[in-house]
Amino acid sequence: MNGMSTSAFPTSSFVSGSKRLLIGGEWVQAKSGKAFDSVNPATGEVIARLAQGDKADVHEAVVAARKAFEGEWSKWTPYDRQRLLIRIHDLVEKHFNELALIETLDMGAPLVRTRGYKSFVSQLILFYASQTAAGGVQTLQNSLPGRFRTFKIKAPVGVVGGIIPWNGPLISQWWILGPTLATGCTAVLKPAEDASLTALRVAELLIEAGMPPGWSMWLQATELRPAVRCRSILTSTVLPLRARRRPGVRLLRPRQPTSSASRWSWVESRPTSCSRTPTWTRPCRE
Repeated sequence: MNGMSTSAFPTSSFVSGSKRLLIGGEWVQAKSGKAFDSVNPATGEVIARLAQGDKADVHEAVVAARKAFEGEWSKWTPYDRQRLLIRIHDLVEKHFNELALIETLDMGAPLVRTRGYKSFVSQLILFYASQTAAGGVQTLQNSLPGRFRTFKIKAPVGVVGGIIPWNGPLISQWWILGPTLATGCTAVLKPAEDASLTALRVAELLIEAGMPPGWSMWLQATELRPAVRCRSILTSTVLPLRARRRPGVRLLRPRQPTSSASRWSWVESRPTSCSRTPTWTRPCRE
């Protein structure tokens, strides 16, 4: 099998040469200078060479993502983020056959299967485009005695670290990118070393769609240390207890009241698969 040539199969111009890390809106080499091969599992041939990030690259990516979160990206309104997601959707749909081919060459799934993901990926991105106004402040009814008013406040947490598996990055990356774009967070994404090319091509499309510099980082790294506000691990393999204890993405955090914090009392905080929503209750003024 190793002697077979990829010339007998469809190919993509993206599947060749050397690939870098995306940090702070720029494609850069790993600080260590290390790289590793991306292999077509159907033929055993090396189809690209990828920069291999490590702890130093992850730290730089998190710092850049935090800077982006506190900078231009924080000024984007829900409407702005929705328009960006729609532009991303249109570009992904336009280039989907290429993405499906890259997925097949890099990950090994049959082409008929990867092309069949088109409707699902389209629905995922459009769903998250519809959720850009999910954050904010709500006034809730309560049954407490006396005159009290209850507020529920949702706000983005900051930098999200996402690790996606090898068996389907064409879909699984949107379970990281979609929520972070919708809620106003920034992301550091680590695709699997066995299948990074689809995610890297999607990164190019996000830049073309107008993604702010530094909003998200793509790292072909051997590790993603917890230097982020929350982590999302999407995998089908057995994880250590520490990693399995808190699955899912927590993208919303409580925005603590400032001027009158002493007059607020904590009522409830229940984490869900994608958010942690606090509720504060305070007496109403006459």
